[in-house]
Amino acid sequence: MRHKVYLAGLLHDIGKFWQRADEKDNAFDSRIISEHLKKIAKEERLGKLSAGGFPIYGHVLYTGTFLEKYEDRLKEYLFEINNTDENNFVNLAIYHHHPNTILQSVIQVADHWVSGMERVERKEDNPEIPSNYRDRICENIFDFVNQSEKNEGEQTKRRYYLSPLNISSSLFTKEAGKYSYSDLWVKFEQEWQSILTQNLRDTKYFTETLVYLLKKYAWCIPATTRKMIITT
Repeated sequence: MRHKVYLAGLLHDIGKFWQRADEKDNAFDSRIISEHLKKIAKEERLGKLSAGGFPIYGHVLYTGTFLEKYEDRLKEYLFEINNTDENNFVNLAIYHHHPNTILQSVIQVADHWVSGMERVERKEDNPEIPSNYRDRICENIFDFVNQSEKNEGEQTKRRYYLSPLNISSSLFTKEAGKYSYSDLWVKFEQEWQSILTQNLRDTKYFTETLVYLLKKYAWCIPATTRKMIITT
C-alpha cells in the first residue's frame, strides 16, 4: 500500500502534461478522455463543474485516462490498479481535489504542501477564464536577483523553454525553444513505454526509474500558469 500511495502521488498531475499537449481546452470535448471518466466528472465526483458546465480540474481526467491506457502493463508489473476498491491506484491519483477516503486525502494534503502558495482557484483548469496556459513557460529565478525597479522592465528575462533536461548551456536561453508540449509528450511517452517493457518487477526500481524520467521531461513545465498576486 505504501508504494501504491507513493506512485499515485507521483503521477497524480501527469494529466497536466498531457492536457497541455492536447488541442482541446475543454476536457469534455477531448477525444483522448475516456467516456466513463467524462461521466464521473459530469456527476461532479471529481470536483465541481464551472458555471458553464466544464470540469474545473480537467487535468485529472487526463491523469485517469493515462493510467487506464497502461492498465495492463502496470497490473503486470505492479498491482491491480482499477478494481472496485475505493483506494485503487487510479482513484488515489485522480481524487486529490475531491477525496473520499483517508488515503486519497493523504495525496491531497501532500499536494497542498508541495504547492503551498498556489492554493487558489487555477485559471488553467477553467475554460471560461482564458489563461494561455500552453504559452506560459518557466522563468529563470536568477533574473529576479538584484533586479532593481529601475531596470526591471529593461531586462530580457531568460526562460526555461520546453526541452528534455540536459547539461547544455542552451537551457539558459533568451531564444524560443523548438519543442511544443505535444513534441515533449511524444518523447516522454516513448520512454515511459520503454520502462514498461523492461523487467522492473520490483516496485521500488520502477518508481525510482520513473522519478528520473519525470525529472527529464517535466522539469520545464510550470506547476501553475497564472501570475502570482499576493494580497494581505
